[in-house]
Amino acid sequence: MPAYADAPVRRLASSGSTNALFRLGEELLVRLPRQPGGSQTISKEATWLPVLGPLLPVSVPDVVAVFDPDCDYPERWSVVRWIDGASPEVVDPDTSVDPRREDLAMNLATFLDALRQADVPPGAV
Repeated sequence: MPAYADAPVRRLASSGSTNALFRLGEELLVRLPRQPGGSQTISKEATWLPVLGPLLPVSVPDVVAVFDPDCDYPERWSVVRWIDGASPEVVDPDTSVDPRREDLAMNLATFLDALRQADVPPGAV
């Protein structure tokens, strides 16, 4: 991806346990598997995000590129388009119901319902 050779790279503090996440410029996100075998998830995402994206009521990242393992990185990794947003805030489950959590729960239920209705082969996702 020579066009991004001079783009700033910044590690995200909110990286998950599966992938280390890095912003590449303002438009892209680099996903590097942290554990051996993480290539399987990258491959599934590259296959199914373009299929499922149009069927879901939320934005899903466009896969820009997938790179095979080599001497520089031992797992398949990907670059996807960045989607602006925020992670839900962590709250004590024993606190009173906050309308923001109700909205999040409804959005999650709508997403899961759409995902369940997606016509994909068994075991694909």
